[in-house]
Amino acid sequence: MLALETRIPGPLSSSVQVDPVKSLRHLFPDDTIGPATVRPMGWLDDRLQLLLVQESFDDDAEFVVTTPTETQTSTWRRSVGTVAPGAAQSLSVAVDLIPDLDGRSAQRLTHDFGEPKWAGRDISWLIGLGVAGALSVLYGLRWVWRRRTG
Repeated sequence: MLALETRIPGPLSSSVQVDPVKSLRHLFPDDTIGPATVRPMGWLDDRLQLLLVQESFDDDAEFVVTTPTETQTSTWRRSVGTVAPGAAQSLSVAVDLIPDLDGRSAQRLTHDFGEPKWAGRDISWLIGLGVAGALSVLYGLRWVWRRRTG
């Protein structure tokens, strides 16, 4: 399924189903957003898409989460976030990185780094040793400089 960008303001989002080829439309709910340009940002999972909706070029753009069609299980969430007017034209968003977006997903994190190997170790003595070593080097350089200059 492909989400389509709309450059002519309208009260809906559009998608194209690839197999079989079919045009899908999802009207914005009444009294939410007027005619707006819609820019698809990506798919959150196999049925939810993230759209950037902007009523006019001078207005803030809104993130909207929706399903591509209107059915009994369709979803439409407004104001997931907003974007300043100038930034909205060149914005890109990484989607599908956060698990459990819809409350039902068993999706796992992209990569779980686990605990750092140094976790639980006290390394404060290394910091103290480093400071003492740096001071010793500076004192030694000062001593050498004084011996040579006079």
